[in-house]
Amino acid sequence: MQFSHPLALVFALVFANGCATNGAMPTQPVPAQAAPIPDIAQPGPAAQPAAPVSEAELDTLVQGNTTFALDLYRYLATSREGNLFLSPASISAALAMTRGGARGATGAEMDATLHFELTQERLHPAYASLDASLNSSDDPWELAIANRLWGQQGLAFEQPFLDLTRTHYGAEMASVDFAGAAEPTRQQINGWISDNTAQRIPELLKPGVIDASTALVLTNAIYFLGTWKNAFDPALTSEQPFTTADGEQTKVPLMYQESAVRWTDNGDLALLAIPYSGDRLEMLIALPAAHDGLPALEASISPALLASWDQAMHPAKVKVWLPRFELNADFELSKALTDLGMPSAFGGGADFSGMTTSTGLFISAVVHQAFVDVNEQGTEAAAATAVVMTRSAKPRVTAFRADHPFLFMIRDTQTGAVLFMGRVVRPH
Repeated sequence: MQFSHPLALVFALVFANGCATNGAMPTQPVPAQAAPIPDIAQPGPAAQPAAPVSEAELDTLVQGNTTFALDLYRYLATSREGNLFLSPASISAALAMTRGGARGATGAEMDATLHFELTQERLHPAYASLDASLNSSDDPWELAIANRLWGQQGLAFEQPFLDLTRTHYGAEMASVDFAGAAEPTRQQINGWISDNTAQRIPELLKPGVIDASTALVLTNAIYFLGTWKNAFDPALTSEQPFTTADGEQTKVPLMYQESAVRWTDNGDLALLAIPYSGDRLEMLIALPAAHDGLPALEASISPALLASWDQAMHPAKVKVWLPRFELNADFELSKALTDLGMPSAFGGGADFSGMTTSTGLFISAVVHQAFVDVNEQGTEAAAATAVVMTRSAKPRVTAFRADHPFLFMIRDTQTGAVLFMGRVVRPH
C-alpha cells in the first residue's frame, strides 16, 4: 500500500571521550560517503533469552515515557516561544540505550528523570517489545524504527553493552575515526540519519558537534508513513482567519471535513482525536476555548490529565476545521535534562563504565531535530536527536474549529505511547 504523507523521527546520542584512548588510532580518514562500516565487536556468547514482556511491564514503560514526555514538553514550552514540535519517543529510546551503559549515581539520576521504573533486566526487553508492536508489517501504515552506534576505533567498549544494544535495539556498532576524521564522520552519520528520515533531517549534527574527543554516537530514527482514515477534501480547504495568542488575526488554509471522531467539549477545552488508517494511531488535538489559553493548558498537562481526556471523549459526528501546517524545530537538550534531574551525566564525574572502562565518558551535547507537515491526506514528520559525550454519546453533528493556538499529539491508542507532540501558535 502506498502512502503520500510519511512521518519520520531520528534521535542520536553523541558521546565524547576526554582521555586518551587505549590502542592505536587509524591514520586514514573515513570517506564522507563510506561503504558499510565493519562492526567494532562481534556478538558475545549467546545469552539466555529474556522472559516475555508482560502487559503490566509494557504499561509501566509507556506510563513512565509519557510522564517524561510531559515533563520535557512543559520545560521546553516555558523556555521557548512560538511553535513547538518534538518526538518524546525518539528521545526516550536513545536515552534508554545510553542508560544501558550508565552506573552508580549517573544511572540512578537517569532512572528518576526519565521515569524508568523497570529494572535494567526488564527495561530493555520492554523497549524491544514496544518497538516490535509498533513495527508490525500487517498494519496499514509504515512505522520503521532504526538504531545504530558509531564508536571510536581503538576504544574498547564493554561486550555486555554492545550485546544489549544489539539484542534489544537492533543497534550495531560501526567503527569510525572521530579523532582523525571528525568532519567526514559527521557527514556520514548525518547521511544515515537522512536516509532513515526520508531526507527530512539532512543535517542533525551541525559542524563542531563532532570533534576529536568524540568517542561514541548513538542514533535512533523513527519513520512513519500513513494517511488519515478519512482524508480532507482539498477542494474544501480555504483561507480563513487564525487568531494568535496576542489577538492578531492572520489568514491560513483551514481544511474541512465532517466525520465520525472521538470528541468532547466542556466549554473551556475542546478535544478531538482524528484516526489514521488502521485506527491504532491518532492525532489528539487539545483546543482551549480562549485564543490565549494555551499556556495555562501546557502548565497543567500531566499523565492524569491525559487519562481524564481519554475518559471524557466519546464518538461523535463532528464538523472539523484544522489548519494545514508545517513545523521545524531543533533543540540542544543538555540544559533541559540537567535541570530535570540528571546533571551527573553531563560532567566529569559521569559514570558510563558500562560502556567502556578504558576512559571516562560524559554527555557533552544532546541534539534533537523535528519536522512535521499536516495536510489533507495525512501527516509527514521527522525528528532526530543526538547526545554528545566527552571524555571525562448519541451521534450528533458538532463543530471543532482550530482557528487559534492548540496542542497536539500523535500517539498509539493501543499502548498509549506518545510518538510526537507539539503546539501550533501560528500555522506558518
